[in-house]
Amino acid sequence: MGMEDYAGNNPPFPAFGTHVLQRQDNMNMWKKPWTLREGFVIGLGLVLVGLMLQWAVGPLYWDIFAWPANIILLALYVLLLAAAYILRGQVYAVRFLMSWRSAVPAIAYAVVLTVVMGVTRQVSDGSEPLEPIGISKMLNFWPFILTYVWMSAIVGLVALRQLCHFRLEGLPSLASHLGLFIVVVAGTLGSADMRRMKMYCEVGRPEWRVLDERQNAVELPVAVQLNKFIMEEYPPRLIVIDNRSQQPVMAQGKPLGLTLDDNFRSGQAGNWLITLKNRRGEDIVEVAADWHPQWKAKVPRETHVEGLVGCGNYRMPPQMMALGHDRTLAMAEREPKRYASEVEIMTREGDHFAATIDVNKPVTVDGWKIYQYSYNTQMGKYSNYSVLEFVADPWLPVVYVGIGLLAAGAVGMFFIAGRRKKQPVASQPLV
Repeated sequence: MGMEDYAGNNPPFPAFGTHVLQRQDNMNMWKKPWTLREGFVIGLGLVLVGLMLQWAVGPLYWDIFAWPANIILLALYVLLLAAAYILRGQVYAVRFLMSWRSAVPAIAYAVVLTVVMGVTRQVSDGSEPLEPIGISKMLNFWPFILTYVWMSAIVGLVALRQLCHFRLEGLPSLASHLGLFIVVVAGTLGSADMRRMKMYCEVGRPEWRVLDERQNAVELPVAVQLNKFIMEEYPPRLIVIDNRSQQPVMAQGKPLGLTLDDNFRSGQAGNWLITLKNRRGEDIVEVAADWHPQWKAKVPRETHVEGLVGCGNYRMPPQMMALGHDRTLAMAEREPKRYASEVEIMTREGDHFAATIDVNKPVTVDGWKIYQYSYNTQMGKYSNYSVLEFVADPWLPVVYVGIGLLAAGAVGMFFIAGRRKKQPVASQPLV
């Protein structure tokens, strides 16, 4: 049988030939339609370009996009997305951006970089990165920024498509995409307008000057007078010190000691039974120690000692009591449980009111949120001043709108999914 016998007929092994051709097509990069492979290559390219920018020009500082630069950039970005959507028929890359084959790699890269940010120590604004790469300042890290620009472009284009082809049942998905776009874009561009300033308030003295991130003095239309600094501390704790190393004796991975709460009367600390005789104050107690070995040990010269033990403060030194020749009983520094400032706040408009500024419980006045930030740590609860942080974020309401849209979209998709499950499935006729 010659080759002419197959003229005009199908080849003898069509399945094998088709399989080979498909494999050859799949091995060709950038042959349309693009797949997940091209999407991950695009993400890798953005990361590499970001690293080159990081090494060439350094991290991106968002303060260059302060108002009105950020709103102008936002308008240009939205116009660029709109133009790209209009030209989607002529530009295949735009159509690819609107597909799940581009969204999945973008989400994967964004998740990985976000996890890296979460597991690495991040420095505060105004500080340089801790290492040469720059991942300790991820919000200024070029690969992170380019990846989120990529993801926001995908979300924005999909939202435009849903707006142009609006359907009521697609409203939850549209709300989710719009909310995510607003959160990502407003959260980044709006950070340039966020201001953090610190005010050092001395007791009884009104203060209206603050220090910005560059330690420049700025006058505010708000004055604060500290009337009283409040600190609540955890119960004092007695610890046993090794005289040779001057370090706490460890037992089961923790410093050997006793917590002197309100119910404490006596307790075992190593080979000594510690009995509380009298509380001379919040930071000093009178105790007795009796030799009461829990394990075989050399009997000390004195098996009963009494004395004062205190952690000390800025007015008096700490007091300790010897336990034999190799151990000392001391009181650890008191740990703050809560600290706050009782203040009077005065504004330029004539408002005058009292408030208590607590940690994580700010007071809002004239667009500023005032947080309890720090105090004179050397004086502790006797601190003569309080450090307050003034934070203004004009874009925060916009971010809250985005979060609200995200939540509304999630709830809407949940109800739509539940309604679809309740709908009976139409029976198909048998053929």
